[in-house]
Amino acid sequence: MKSDGSLWGSGVNGAGQLGNGTNEFQRSQIQVGSDQWLAVAVGESHSIGIKNDGSLWGWGSNFSGQIGNGSMVSSNVPVLISSAQWRSVSAGSRFSIAVKEDNSLWAWGNNGSGQLGDGDAWRDRPQLLILPDTEPPTGSMVINRGDLLTNNSVVTLTLSCSDNMICASMQFSNDQLSWPDLENYRVEKQWALSNGDGEKTVYVRFFDDAGNQALYSAAIVLDTERPVGLFIINNGDSSTDQVDVKLTLACSDNRLCASMQFSNDQLNWSDLENYHVEKQWALSEGDGEKTVYVRFVDDAGNEFIYSSAITLSLPVIDEDDSSGAGSMGLMVLMLLLSSGLVRVYSSAIRGRDTSIV
Repeated sequence: MKSDGSLWGSGVNGAGQLGNGTNEFQRSQIQVGSDQWLAVAVGESHSIGIKNDGSLWGWGSNFSGQIGNGSMVSSNVPVLISSAQWRSVSAGSRFSIAVKEDNSLWAWGNNGSGQLGDGDAWRDRPQLLILPDTEPPTGSMVINRGDLLTNNSVVTLTLSCSDNMICASMQFSNDQLSWPDLENYRVEKQWALSNGDGEKTVYVRFFDDAGNQALYSAAIVLDTERPVGLFIINNGDSSTDQVDVKLTLACSDNRLCASMQFSNDQLNWSDLENYHVEKQWALSEGDGEKTVYVRFVDDAGNEFIYSSAITLSLPVIDEDDSSGAGSMGLMVLMLLLSSGLVRVYSSAIRGRDTSIV
């Protein structure tokens, strides 16, 4: 058979198996009619073919009914077997097999060795052997293991498919309009969602080996917008003499500000905690300007870091007051004692409170 669909043959032709209207041996290629053909199979001394319109034809020896036209008469030209739509043919020693477009399997001719697959000795017409598979596969699809939200447009699809025969292939779409090429069925696939935030639906078509298909879908919300916010330390004071401060926080998001965490250096972060508007926090040690960082996280996992600063100036504690006010107080006390004007009931030296009566 040539690429243009024309059919040609040569060689032994005693039973008319070349189909050119003669039973003569042909040394060179001759064309069989003028029709176009889709498929041809050659048996021991007969031939079976499918024409361009899908009809089924046979010619050559027919002693066992292998042509399949309902007679035992051989033919040196193609004779019609069936005008139904056929997909493929095969021929052996005095028997023939063909598959219809619906995937049903048919056989005819000699059955001396059980080659037709049933208990009859022979058949001169195609006999149905296997009914077509019309049952579609069943399955399911889950996005990101069932998450409702994602901040990444590339997701993981977890797939499941079962069939009475075999789940052969699958294909995917974001809109049921554009479908990429079929690919072999497997249980996981990376997939890119359509552009833009919002609810995204992914569609999958499962195919079995008979061509039956089933459509399933799953949805997830894509949110790539980060939360926005701010916070102030000690109601906006510029300085403090205390390490422990109060943070006042504000966060907004297109969905939900879910959590937050804090740091004094952006290296060590506190554990994530539910978002709320006030937080007690300890500044890092030592005087100077102190920057506090907060990371707001929304329910899709988007995050943003904000900071605020305050100057820490701790009070000075004098550990040595042997001079100054303490010494002056001691001198006054000694003068009073030497004058004999007072009696001392209790006193505290080194600048502490002194009780005098």
